[in-house]
Amino acid sequence: MVTDASSEPLAPRLSGAGRPVPELDSVCVEQWRTEGGELVSLLTQAREQLGGVAALRLGPHPTVLVTEPGAVQHVLALHPDRYVKRSHRARLLIGDGVLAATGEAWRRQRRLLQSQFTGTGCAARTIAPSTSST
Repeated sequence: MVTDASSEPLAPRLSGAGRPVPELDSVCVEQWRTEGGELVSLLTQAREQLGGVAALRLGPHPTVLVTEPGAVQHVLALHPDRYVKRSHRARLLIGDGVLAATGEAWRRQRRLLQSQFTGTGCAARTIAPSTSST
């Protein structure tokens, strides 16, 4: 299924050429609901089946999952004013951190975390194998 603006006024579309965003089949969402799965499982399924920009409907309107690094940069860093971040729905699950924040609060938190995603920041968190002698 493809989410297309011509069939749904609030349907997600990729920026630029106005390409429709692929949407996870409603059967997959229903199966997830029936089985009582965790949200992260459904999001992983959408990413694996549809790629780094995918839509799914948990309610009447589609939600777009953006995980492809270039698309994340486009949405969050380069053009945040063009997109509505509706993470208020997820605040109960994820709190008020960088994933849910918007505007200046998001920019402030992003600046604080940015150094952790560099090569040096990642290397500092790598745990060396234990070398105990007995």
